[in-house]
Amino acid sequence: MSVNDHGLEVLKKSAVPIDEAFPTKEYKLRVSNADGSSLATVQRQDTGNASLATIAANQNKYYDVESLSLQNIKGHEGAQHVVNYLDAIGQGKVTGHMKFRGFGERTNLSTDVTGDDVWGGTASTIPIPNQITGEQMTIVSTSIQDGVGGTGIRSLDIHYIDAAGVEQHEILLTDGTTPKNTVATNIRFIQVIHGQSWGSGKVAAGSITIYKTGSASTVYNLIPPGINVSLNSSRMVPAGKILYIKSWSVSGASNKSIIVRLRITSTYEDELITDYAFLIRDAMYLQNSAIVKDYPCPLAAPGLSIVKLTAWSSQAGGDVAASWGGWYE
Repeated sequence: MSVNDHGLEVLKKSAVPIDEAFPTKEYKLRVSNADGSSLATVQRQDTGNASLATIAANQNKYYDVESLSLQNIKGHEGAQHVVNYLDAIGQGKVTGHMKFRGFGERTNLSTDVTGDDVWGGTASTIPIPNQITGEQMTIVSTSIQDGVGGTGIRSLDIHYIDAAGVEQHEILLTDGTTPKNTVATNIRFIQVIHGQSWGSGKVAAGSITIYKTGSASTVYNLIPPGINVSLNSSRMVPAGKILYIKSWSVSGASNKSIIVRLRITSTYEDELITDYAFLIRDAMYLQNSAIVKDYPCPLAAPGLSIVKLTAWSSQAGGDVAASWGGWYE
């Protein structure tokens, strides 16, 4: 292997003069930066000849995935084109990476010793469905307006993890105060539910809950009146993926001292806790304030682990909103 004056490494055979045609498929050239890092590997195509001068001219270019063409690395006044890694993930431009986050609200906190999970329900702890076979679930509203022809939500999009740990979703027509069962019978975890279609109100007219079929008191998620999406900080990482949490945020009100803890069903060695005990991975204290924490090195959580936020209030009646975000791959 040799490197010529144009930063081209000849991987097969020897270098040819800069203006000489690049005649055979046996030549492979790597266009490199000055520090030796690779920009691209170039090989002659079936039609036409490429000269080393042509390849060298592309040394300061990058391959743009949208236009499918080489573009200048440097832009206006020589400034380099730079796309932040997380921005690229958010734009869907990093193959195999998916943005992933949870957010929720909790009003009228209790002083329960186990804390109150940050979600819209009344139970202090969000129940977990059957983790072996999954479950069928049922939706119902407290208002007849949440149904076909009503002013509220007419259909729901239910995002869930199935028994195999795969992300799925199901769109189900609402029927007001009449319960409707899901088609899916293997729901392992509800990620989020949101309106898919609605009437003139564009939000839920009543409280829409999704619960274990045959057990209306086992509520897994809900959409409160006047909202069109569930406000639940709890999420499950799909099987075979690793979640990287980059940041989380908390805000609290009502003149109460509140502590919010980030909890994950995984060990500090990032191994799944199979009996779904939640370990505390971080915490923030606040009162009538808001905090955002960003991790220089993200926290990791393995596939099938559950991430959620739980609040402890020094006095009953506190209100809190919290979220976390990152990506999985």
